[in-house]
Amino acid sequence: MKIPKVLKIAGLVWNVKKSLDVTHEGSCYGSTHHSYQNIFLDPTTTKQKNEQTFIHEILHAVWSAYGLKEFKAAKEFEEQILDSLSNGLYQVLNDNNLLK
Repeated sequence: MKIPKVLKIAGLVWNVKKSLDVTHEGSCYGSTHHSYQNIFLDPTTTKQKNEQTFIHEILHAVWSAYGLKEFKAAKEFEEQILDSLSNGLYQVLNDNNLLK
């Protein structure tokens, strides 16, 4: 998968950056900053983990852009839901050679 430096999510331009700063935010491989439309990825992870994390962070942006953050019940499980979805989606894309 080619991870772009810029992509559009919900009509907005998002910047994608590799930065060690993301590791200071806790035990994570990526981070989504909604107010500035930035996605940060840990540059020290494997290619596969970086790709899976990229999908995960895109899903965070979609989750917020389409109002799912407003549902209190969903907010409690956001991380678990997005982990499951991003891991599953990454596996499907990888197993079917769609990550070219």
